Amino acid sequence: MDLIDHGFYADKVWIQCEYEDCLKWRLLTNEDAACVDSSKPWYCDMNSDSWFNCCSVPEESYPEESAFHQYGLKLVYSQLPVGSLVLTKMPGWPRWPSILCPDGFTGEYVIYDKDGFVEQYHTEFLGNPHTRSWISVKQVEPYYTRGKLAEDFKRSRQWYKSALEEARMLSELTSEGRLKMCKLSNEVLKKSYNRKSREFEQNKSIAGEKENTLSNWSVAVSEEIELQDSTGAEDCTVIDGIEFRTGKCIEEISNQLKEIDVIMAELEGCL
Repeated sequence: MDLIDHGFYADKVWIQCEYEDCLKWRLLTNEDAACVDSSKPWYCDMNSDSWFNCCSVPEESYPEESAFHQYGLKLVYSQLPVGSLVLTKMPGWPRWPSILCPDGFTGEYVIYDKDGFVEQYHTEFLGNPHTRSWISVKQVEPYYTRGKLAEDFKRSRQWYKSALEEARMLSELTSEGRLKMCKLSNEVLKKSYNRKSREFEQNKSIAGEKENTLSNWSVAVSEEIELQDSTGAEDCTVIDGIEFRTGKCIEEISNQLKEIDVIMAELEGCL
């Protein structure tokens, strides 16, 4: 614990030897880790620390994560790319071959903590049948074909056997190719896409109906206004600046003619 107290483990990076008969983890300084080409394999003999640059040397002892918490420190896990083939460990189960893939509901494959560091991965477990879950980053490691898996295989069921066989096949594929094999996540994504497509079409249909209704209402209102204009409007005649409405003039003339008829009838009676 004195090493933690003195900051020995601060700003250190773990890296794994990729020789299949080794696969030990080595502790590098930030400077050495920055010189590592992530696109190429790394081996123990590339370690600048002469005490741990040989595969025959045991791994360095490393305190539990809880010990770091006592000193106000935390372990930061590097983010693995989506589509990575990994091993995940759940209580009561052997380390299980899995693929890091997007959650079909959120579209995300990683969850970050409040400090912006990786906290959980979404994984799809291989085998027949597939299952999926969010797993703590501490329980996820890159997949390698190693002897420990063979020991687990001897004690496991047919389900685990199918998972190992599938993992060996998928290890030859690219990340994109492995993502296509994530049956459960792809099914959820497909269902989500189909549901959103149906909702879009429904909303589009409703919008179309509303547009047609508004259009028909607009035409009806226009026709009504035109009808009112053609039947309700009266012709006007202006004489000496005075406006005479045709309808009113005709009504007055008719009344005057009626009065003239009455007068003529009375005169004819007197004669």
